[in-house]
Amino acid sequence: MELGGLEELNEKILNRDTITRISYKNDAYFLQDLSLELLFPESFGFITYQGSLSTPPCSETVTWILIDRALNITSLQMHSLRLLSQNPPSQIFQSLSGNGRPLQPLAHRALRGNRDPRHPERRCRGPNYRLHVDGAPHGR
Repeated sequence: MELGGLEELNEKILNRDTITRISYKNDAYFLQDLSLELLFPESFGFITYQGSLSTPPCSETVTWILIDRALNITSLQMHSLRLLSQNPPSQIFQSLSGNGRPLQPLAHRALRGNRDPRHPERRCRGPNYRLHVDGAPHGR
């Protein structure tokens, strides 16, 4: 994540009203009028690799997909995320921040993507993806 301008998705998910309703483990809040298309960037740049879960038991069962741009959030949103707790309110506060798994070796994994690292300005033309939610297509 990078500090920067506000994006529409972040405004809906990371606003003060929403964050204060989900401060603790198992809290839930229904987001109305949220288009899942906002989760996907307009760019087709990505890298994918086979990896493992980032928490125990760290099973080697995950296909990670990394988009080619950072998610921009405001400093207030970053502060709000750091106030989220891993524990319920009855237990000692333990922040969700700073709980990242250390970098792991590549271990002969293949990195795949749709961009040539020798020419990052060039992009492969991707298909016109369509997002399907509950059987109803939502076009791009």
